[in-house]
Amino acid sequence: MDSPFMIVLLVLLGLGAAVGVFIWMRNRPTEEEFCHFNCPGCGRRFRYRPKQIGHKGQCPHCDTRFTFPAPKVVSR
Repeated sequence: MDSPFMIVLLVLLGLGAAVGVFIWMRNRPTEEEFCHFNCPGCGRRFRYRPKQIGHKGQCPHCDTRFTFPAPKVVSR
């Protein structure tokens, strides 16, 4: 059971898992990459990705149908 092949295999599997987790963590969106708006029916807050702007959606809470809006630009 303690053959060098098994040890090398376990080390390679561990390294592969570590690289996979690193790539996944690096590519997931940050909070700044999301848009937010409130459901027109119940007011529940949604977050969505910019690629969803203009697409249809439905609130899982009150079943109101809506189109994801473009984010409002805040002027200073």
